[in-house]
Amino acid sequence: IFEQLVNSRSMREEQPPYKSSSVYNELRFEEKLCDAIIKVEDVEFPVHKIILCNCTPYFRALFTSCSDPDKQVFNIPGLSPEMMALIIDFAYTGSVSVTEENAVELLMAADQFNVMDIVKICGDFLGEQLCPENCVGIWKFTKVHLSPELRAKAYHYIISNFEQVVLQEEFLQLTVEELGDILKRDDLNVQCENTVYEALLKWISHVPAEREQHLTALLSKVYKLPLLHLSYSLLLSLGRSDWD
Repeated sequence: IFEQLVNSRSMREEQPPYKSSSVYNELRFEEKLCDAIIKVEDVEFPVHKIILCNCTPYFRALFTSCSDPDKQVFNIPGLSPEMMALIIDFAYTGSVSVTEENAVELLMAADQFNVMDIVKICGDFLGEQLCPENCVGIWKFTKVHLSPELRAKAYHYIISNFEQVVLQEEFLQLTVEELGDILKRDDLNVQCENTVYEALLKWISHVPAEREQHLTALLSKVYKLPLLHLSYSLLLSLGRSDWD
């Protein structure tokens, strides 16, 4: 009997924490026992404070720091009602629907409200969508919106698929610092060193007036490639002929 009791107790402890929220979720849809309203634009979401507090420290701070204990309506700026609905659904159910259409916006909202479980889910989803056309944009995006795993994966994709990436429009949007971070890698995957030179000239020729000054510094990043075939002066002259 005691063994059965221990096993039963263990099973209850192993249940997902969101399982206990199922009753609250039913009450939410029935708008019963709700003690707060989250308002985004003109849309109102009746909620239970305890459930949102359990989901993210943002709401815990919002509710516990309120000077008016009777306040029920909380206006939330900075996101769409659709994203708030997904976050609230996640707080109650532990699941969220991520699609190509909402992944980026949802990750931004989850990062804003410190819902790190959703950040990871969105990051994993976007990581599976990486391709030469979007990897640079995703890498740049993760500099602003915290997702270390996605940032590392996008960076690795750029390094591993450099020859395809340089053919895309996004490559031209790299800053000089970002391009330097890529070129300095000794594991940059290229079949021929001229690929790097050509990519560098292509990047500079996109905005030559601003970027020509960075040529020497960027070439110095490519420490693993012997500068035997092209001198700095020749590269500059080749570049200027393309820019003109």
